[in-house]
Amino acid sequence: MGRVALGLAVVVAVGWFMFGRGGDAEAVTDCISDAGATVQESSEFAQVFPYAIAVRSLDRVQSFPELEGARFYFVTYGSDRAMLFVGKGDDEAEAFETTLRGMVTREGGTFAARRAGKTLLVWERPTLAPAIDACID
Repeated sequence: MGRVALGLAVVVAVGWFMFGRGGDAEAVTDCISDAGATVQESSEFAQVFPYAIAVRSLDRVQSFPELEGARFYFVTYGSDRAMLFVGKGDDEAEAFETTLRGMVTREGGTFAARRAGKTLLVWERPTLAPAIDACID
């Protein structure tokens, strides 16, 4: 009986490590909604992320391989807006964050983001929203 329990615990731990760290889209969007924000999925990257339009790099951004299979959400929290990116894995989220950070800073803008695992939350402007940021941890 002890070995079965230990085996189940290992399976659960491995599953959490592989799939649950900061990346389950439904869990993250539910958490953000529970924190008082409105979350709406969008298949159109440009509708969700105005930085791409502002820096005139939309075509280039949409061709990035880290976007393949990613899900995008538009988040509204009071008067603040953000884009939520849930990629295939940690590497895709990190690559996408690096790309966006470079684009925005080259244009002289500010970049306020929080990333954990395959999830990346990017605010349009620096925003204090600890309840929502906690959903990304």
